Amino acid sequence: MKFALFTLIAVLVIFSAGCRKSPVKQEAEKKPDVIETDQKHFIPIKFESDGMTVSLKYLANTAELIEVSGSDGYTIVITYKNQEPHIFTKSQHQEQYETVDYVVDKNGILKARLFDDNGTVNIHKESYLLFYNQAVLQKLIYYSPAGTLLSEAALQYTDGNLVSKTITNHSDATQKTLNYTYDTKNGIFKYLNFAGRLLLECRYPFFMDGQNNRLSNSNTKSPAENITYSYQYNDNAYPSLLTVANPGGKQQTFKVTYTELAHN
Repeated sequence: MKFALFTLIAVLVIFSAGCRKSPVKQEAEKKPDVIETDQKHFIPIKFESDGMTVSLKYLANTAELIEVSGSDGYTIVITYKNQEPHIFTKSQHQEQYETVDYVVDKNGILKARLFDDNGTVNIHKESYLLFYNQAVLQKLIYYSPAGTLLSEAALQYTDGNLVSKTITNHSDATQKTLNYTYDTKNGIFKYLNFAGRLLLECRYPFFMDGQNNRLSNSNTKSPAENITYSYQYNDNAYPSLLTVANPGGKQQTFKVTYTELAHN
């Protein structure tokens, strides 16, 4: 009888201890290891400075750029094919002057063809091939209308940012390397679809691809071409002001306006 009583007491003690530990265990299971925040995604819609405004339009509810227009009279219109940029039509003061189209050549390589274009007559000027590795642009090779090799550019990246471009000019066998540095904030064009391809064709030098924002362009052979960039940032860590300066001391500041991009 004593043995049975002792056994019952032991069982009750073990059960009681288990009950006291249970709430602690449940609380630990409910607490997440990592708390994730929903970062907002933005795309630029306007750059404004003294005497200059550049506006950007997108396909509704997407990050697909379809038009860039500046108060200097420059306009570029982009049309898409199979959801990729296909034709770029460039105008100055509403006078069309150049068309660029993207095709795939016989070797399966993406090719851009440039034409002088007044709306009625197209004259082939030059072309360039775009070489990618895992969707990252690695090399550009430029040809004359007759197919003569003109130049090529090899691109290197770090953390999604172009950090160097080595340009070889085959007509005079010269070579130069441009180096770039970046901040650690959200890049202005970070969420623009096909940014690398689109910004090749847009002449505004403050349109730059990258996960972050460029701080400098340096060319050791031609220091006069060096450019520095500085920023003020908004609450979402995107540049709200962009200042571009050259070695001569000339600078221009742009206010940058964004729209939020819907994302899952």
